[in-house]
Amino acid sequence: MSAPGGSGPSLRVRIFGAMALVVLAGAGTPMIVSLIVAPGVFYRHLQQAGVAQDPTVTTHVADGFALATVVSTVVGVVIAGAVAASMAVLVSRRISTPITTAADAAGRLASGTTPATVDDPAWDPNSPI
Repeated sequence: MSAPGGSGPSLRVRIFGAMALVVLAGAGTPMIVSLIVAPGVFYRHLQQAGVAQDPTVTTHVADGFALATVVSTVVGVVIAGAVAASMAVLVSRRISTPITTAADAAGRLASGTTPATVDDPAWDPNSPI
């Protein structure tokens, strides 16, 4: 089923796209905040511990912290994105399939095919969603 007028992405693609934008906003916000806030908190901690007095040690520890922050944040966002993308595919399929089926039946009715039936989209207890 395509967008009204017969062109453009399908309903499934549009639902998936909308969900992807929500995931990007949800994953991007904590990632950006942690990359902005964490270094300042860490440097204050180094100063309180007395480690910040030696510039060589401070630089080495700060570089290690920056790398750990970036790697752990990226890994977390990638994993969360993969899980969210999987769920988005399942949900968009669950929503769009009955709508597409009904739209196809309506098209058959409009073209004069009178025995156009639509299966009951009742909840299937064996469905993953």
